[in-house]
Amino acid sequence: MLESLKKQTYLPYEVIVVDDFSLDKTAEIAKSYGVKVLKNTEPPEGWTGKTPF
Repeated sequence: MLESLKKQTYLPYEVIVVDDFSLDKTAEIAKSYGVKVLKNTEPPEGWTGKTPF
């Protein structure tokens, strides 16, 4: 997705990626595109993860 944003003729004003403790190098990949990366707060106790849709 970040690659397609980079190829647009009208560039977005700002791209923000929220890293919620992912294990797939989301933050590092996003930073390599020069976007703003925010770290989410610690999940609440007993949190079991995201719900599938």
